[in-house]
Amino acid sequence: MKKDISSINYQYLLWAKEMAHMDTGHVVSGIPKSVLQVLGQLSLDEIEAIANEMSVSLINFRLNETEINRLRALPDDKKAAYMLAVTTHKRNHGGNQRT
Repeated sequence: MKKDISSINYQYLLWAKEMAHMDTGHVVSGIPKSVLQVLGQLSLDEIEAIANEMSVSLINFRLNETEINRLRALPDDKKAAYMLAVTTHKRNHGGNQRT
């Protein structure tokens, strides 16, 4: 299990590093710009060390139970817009408030 978590964290950190160099990286990743700036500066050795030291997933799920149920009920062509609206609202208003 630890090896799986390390692998997931490593891939996630690599992806976050890539997002740090995109103008919309904070929107796509849900990671604050200030955190992305730090992640963007990490070396591959630092990423590997962080990933291997963590015994829990670094990935944070963005939806609460109500939002997941709303998403499930939407037609497929409406789901992406809903996700964007929810994550933008949370970013602009802080936290995991129910939307």
